[in-house]
Amino acid sequence: MDYRFSAANEALRQAGQLVQATTADGKLLPILRNASTGTIAEIAKATVGFSLRSIGSIVAPAQLVMGPIQMVQNHLGFQETYKKMDGLAHQNELLMHQTKLGFEKTYQMLGTLQSNVALLHATTAVIGIGTFAGAALSGVNLYQTLKIRKELKNVAKDVKETQALILNKISEESEDIKSRIDRVADDVNFNHHKTILGQAYGRFEQAVNETKNYLNLENTQTRINHLSHTNSELATVLADYRNPQIYTKETNSPARLRRYECAWQIEQAIAIIYILLKEFHAASNKMNQLRQNIRKDTIDVISSCQTEEELDFIYPELMRIYIEDIPIIEAWHTQVNYLKTASKEEFNEIINLKISEESISDEVDISTENELIEQKQYEALKKTSHFNALRDNLKFTVNPETRREHEAYIADRSPKEGYYALASSNWKEVPDMTVANLYWYLKSKENEIPFQN
Repeated sequence: MDYRFSAANEALRQAGQLVQATTADGKLLPILRNASTGTIAEIAKATVGFSLRSIGSIVAPAQLVMGPIQMVQNHLGFQETYKKMDGLAHQNELLMHQTKLGFEKTYQMLGTLQSNVALLHATTAVIGIGTFAGAALSGVNLYQTLKIRKELKNVAKDVKETQALILNKISEESEDIKSRIDRVADDVNFNHHKTILGQAYGRFEQAVNETKNYLNLENTQTRINHLSHTNSELATVLADYRNPQIYTKETNSPARLRRYECAWQIEQAIAIIYILLKEFHAASNKMNQLRQNIRKDTIDVISSCQTEEELDFIYPELMRIYIEDIPIIEAWHTQVNYLKTASKEEFNEIINLKISEESISDEVDISTENELIEQKQYEALKKTSHFNALRDNLKFTVNPETRREHEAYIADRSPKEGYYALASSNWKEVPDMTVANLYWYLKSKENEIPFQN
């Protein structure tokens, strides 16, 4: 992943006076060093190509301009200003301004996770549990969810108020959605799930709000104790969002995805608090676990997908997660692992580095005229593929190993159908979508089932 630095330092980098730091295995870090002395010159505030689109993301924290290294610089660095204030009365105003800025960035990250969960949680009232019929899912798909988030950006984060506003907004879309909401409300199983998730969200909301207060505590040990307690609370909340009772056989794939997305947000909140506690080994383990969970959970979502309406919902969202969010999470993990092994001198250099005033916009442009790329790509693929092939293509993206069985089947079956060239194909050069389409085309020939594009 490429990082974006201030214009002045970028010019020095191009001139060879500054160099970008890397890990031992060659992964880029958001750090510029002086080529001669090795001292840190700047910590990046954004990523190239991801800073705008991914800020509206479902999975990764919305304040993506602030990775773990910058989080340490902002929060822990500004904690040091408390120590500097004694005897520096003439600088107090500036130091307090910097401290407030550092806290606000951390508050914004936690607040984004909180509002994300509230929004995702509220959309379950449309999705329900059982097999989905009708077009109501389009009212809470990825594109609509991001658009709603932008419109409700400054609205209070209380889950009941948020849910009421969201349901009112999406109910305006069509009578089909209104009817769907009424049917879901009468579903006994859904109401059981709603009770479990409602209580869990209440505890999550309280834990995040308390964390924001704890960050203001000047006593280091008290702050550590309270933040550690918060992570224990979040672990309990996470267990509720992963309760097997809300992932029954009857739970449709969009409902599974929304529940898993809430769990991923909570896992990120836990990792963030570990970073603030300087528990980098624990943060690294949590981020690694998050990556594993996303892959495992998305396979479960795809496997449970039974209808075209469900695939229309999950395909663009999962593709966005794997194309845009997973690389960012991996970059975060790389930064945490660097902090885990950084020397005391390097660590102090990070937290004491003067922060550039150059700002980078964190607004995301979402409008009806600017639809999501993933949605457009999916609509194009639908014209040349069918349900099974599209679902398999999605599975290949999540787990590339799953396409080996398809390749073996095509190599074995194609000569029997007269397609001898396919048997010796160089599969590395064949796109996933082509493999999926060929597989189901040959399956239809074998079973004498008409293949429909």
